[in-house]
Amino acid sequence: PLRPLPPPFDGVAMLDTVEALSNTKDFPQGRGDDVGVTKALEVIEARLKAAGISNTKRQCTDLRADDAKKTGLKEVCNLVATLPGTDPKRPRVVLGAHYDHLPAKGRTVYPGADDNGSAVAVVIELAAAFRRQSQARTLELVFFGGEEAGLLGSKAWVAAQPAGSLMAMVNLDSVGRLSAESKDGMLVLDGNSAKEWVHIVRGVGFTTGVKAILASQGGGSSDQKAFNDVGVPAIQLFSGPHGDYHRASDTGEKVSSSSLVQAAVLAREIVVYLRDRPEPLSGLGTSTPATTANAPRRASLGSVPDMAFAGPGVRFADVVADSPAAAAGLRAGDILVRVDASAIADLRAYSEVLKAHAPGDVVTVVVLRGGKEVKVPVTLAAR
Repeated sequence: PLRPLPPPFDGVAMLDTVEALSNTKDFPQGRGDDVGVTKALEVIEARLKAAGISNTKRQCTDLRADDAKKTGLKEVCNLVATLPGTDPKRPRVVLGAHYDHLPAKGRTVYPGADDNGSAVAVVIELAAAFRRQSQARTLELVFFGGEEAGLLGSKAWVAAQPAGSLMAMVNLDSVGRLSAESKDGMLVLDGNSAKEWVHIVRGVGFTTGVKAILASQGGGSSDQKAFNDVGVPAIQLFSGPHGDYHRASDTGEKVSSSSLVQAAVLAREIVVYLRDRPEPLSGLGTSTPATTANAPRRASLGSVPDMAFAGPGVRFADVVADSPAAAAGLRAGDILVRVDASAIADLRAYSEVLKAHAPGDVVTVVVLRGGKEVKVPVTLAAR
């Protein structure tokens, strides 16, 4: 070629949105309290307006007393922008991302640049592109609140929709850490929620040249779960786990413009396909059979899972420094197969076991290392 083509989306503009949402000067307490939430909504509304979308609506729900006490929030607010389709009778497609993050703890502020400033930036960038398109199905752009507090925003939004009014949902959560040099691809979680997802993801990856991988470990715990739990096929795009998750080190300079562009390209092509597809997806029902699936998880081992590992077990892509796993001598490459008497078949089983424990509990962890079992005691920490 005479010269390389420019990227199809503006990575610099998306990085600027990430910085606007994650800098501690404007968000000295993060995006987890009422002040931070309000400020974040104002930033998103202003940037959507600059993209040509001003018909946004805040949809707020007062929290129950117990949820308000646990979260410190008075209400949970979703921000919705509707882009009407040419056939309003068809069930709608939803493109979503949560904008909230953890509240500050003492002097520790959590910027939440990747989680989830990155995805908010991508959805805002996509909003401008979709505004100029005319497609059959109506598209709802939803910025969810309360994800970190137990999917409160997405659950409230889904519950308010008429039965049969939603076709599918594409959720973006933590999509900013895939480097241009990485051999890995963008992960797609919950691809088992409809039999067509595997073909859609492969087709989009082929036509765009952006590598997408259906995660073998499957299920995620972000806002797509609220949709899957009521039978609406939904997936999550995810650039992969890292040691800065829910830490003060999740800062803007670690987010890659290349990763944001790749996420935008994949999400755009998936949504375009869904909006013009005449027939519904063949939903496989809820993707979360466990009875404790909606219970909060308070305890952490400090491992970073390899989402593409097919199992059995959970392979550690990394171990967070100064975590219980690091203190116990666990390493990247270890494959977790048992916690106390509970066998760990996959990430879902791992999560369920941790939900049954509290910070400070001592558990016996068994990993495979070089084909041999290694057994160590671990004192769990707060998540």
